[in-house]
Amino acid sequence: MSQLESSPPDKPLPIKRATAFQITNAIAWSFLGVHKLQSYEDDIARITPIQAIIGGIIGVALFITTVLVLVNLAIKYLS
Repeated sequence: MSQLESSPPDKPLPIKRATAFQITNAIAWSFLGVHKLQSYEDDIARITPIQAIIGGIIGVALFITTVLVLVNLAIKYLS
């Protein structure tokens, strides 16, 4: 038996975790409902479910806060 045949199979390369910017970008595109297939597959490979949930909650909180601020400004200055 040669040494190549008895060696264990190569370990797969570890997948890099997503950065905060990549998570934000994925969540923003998800809110809009537009995403390229390749970007979607990259996001699925890198973003964990916990990261997606936390990012989604933060995104929703920012969206609601922005809408409330805009409505309050509109009421204040347009009435």
